[in-house]
Amino acid sequence: MKTNTITLRVSDCQKNKLEDLGFDKGKSKSEIIRSIIEDFFNSPDNLTEIQSYAKNTEIDFVQTLGFSELIFWIYAKMNNPEINETNEFYIQLINEIEKLKKHPLFSDEIINEFNKIYRELQDYLGGISFLRNEFRFCQADNQNAFNYGLFADFFYGIRYDEFQNRVLNIQ
Repeated sequence: MKTNTITLRVSDCQKNKLEDLGFDKGKSKSEIIRSIIEDFFNSPDNLTEIQSYAKNTEIDFVQTLGFSELIFWIYAKMNNPEINETNEFYIQLINEIEKLKKHPLFSDEIINEFNKIYRELQDYLGGISFLRNEFRFCQADNQNAFNYGLFADFFYGIRYDEFQNRVLNIQ
């Protein structure tokens, strides 16, 4: 699992308590803090607030025009892989993918699929030549083809629960 570093300011008293607790439990300060954070996120008292925040964050991103354009373009390229849009549009798509890659809604597996498109757009804008003036990510015979099935399953999975009830309403 990928981890991130967070810098945290605490009082001398809090630091001493943390060090004492770590010593007593045989754990590092980081392990103690991670455990406290995990307990917070798993607490039933906090769960509703956390889920509400996460749901609103997810909805805000997937309801943007830029995100919708990206999804529409990906599916349109499945039928017409020709490179026929402006460079400015491709830059906009790259920017949307960069936002998507930072968003907690998207799994590493889905981000890897978007990276196929991202790299190809960057290659095109960087002047790397393309065969037949077509994108390769959308061509099924390409070994690095975008996995449209995985993509569709992912979006279905975030929109519906196990009982087929819609849980993410895209407006």
